[in-house]
Amino acid sequence: MTLGNDPTWTPPTAEALADHLRRFRATPPSPWARRLPLLALLGLTVAALLTPVPGSWLLPWGGFIALAIYGTRQVAKVRRFERRLDRARELLSLRYHRPALRSAWRLVPELTQHPALQHRAVAILGQALEELRAYDAAAAAFDRLLDDLPDEHPGSVALRLQKALGALFTQRLSDADDALRRLRGPIEATGAPPLAAAYRFARLFQAVQTAHYAEAIDEGDGLIEALRPLGVEAGYGHALMAWCYRQRNQPDTDDREQARRWWGRATALLPAASLRHRFPDLRGLGRD
Repeated sequence: MTLGNDPTWTPPTAEALADHLRRFRATPPSPWARRLPLLALLGLTVAALLTPVPGSWLLPWGGFIALAIYGTRQVAKVRRFERRLDRARELLSLRYHRPALRSAWRLVPELTQHPALQHRAVAILGQALEELRAYDAAAAAFDRLLDDLPDEHPGSVALRLQKALGALFTQRLSDADDALRRLRGPIEATGAPPLAAAYRFARLFQAVQTAHYAEAIDEGDGLIEALRPLGVEAGYGHALMAWCYRQRNQPDTDDREQARRWWGRATALLPAASLRHRFPDLRGLGRD
């Protein structure tokens, strides 16, 4: 797959991504493989004790030095992988989604012996694909991660919430509603502010997708504080609230002014171009 600045490039399909992750699924080394260097060192030590040959005492020392060199190289290799993952994560946070996707895609085959690191690469893949609006492919990445997490794990809850958002983006409204109903209890049980904020955003987006603008406005009290744990991405929620006021637009209210205020809050956190890229329906906001 060629990734980069090619304007004809399109993100991988869900099938292509699932095949990539299946072919390069990480499997940790077996316990015997992990113990093999120590067993070899023990064998050299026993051989030195049982072999009455001058200089045989050097065997265990040679084995120890080789083991130390091997361990040092393995640690350095893991650290190189971690730096590349950190760089991909940085690219993602800077909104360079295609380069982040390219880095994570290339890392997956190299991390087949490091499941935890590969999980990080797959998470970057999913988030980058989501930002590129390839929601079905992002769901395939999240499914891969869900395979290795128990349902009650906070990471599993977050991934299922991301999938529910993907269903909203792709207009699978019934699937999204079912998922959000099932997630309410687990999210409340975690007590994690970022998850609660993401759930509040998802419910707001659901109201927008089902054209329940008045209900979203009526339930908008405390929205700014509720979305604050999302950081700059709270701007997406502010933009959606601006859209709700713009769509309701009752003549006997200040809906147009409220729309401008919420849009101003949104653009204080995120560029208008990013907001319109994520939600194309927002094209008219901020231009009147």
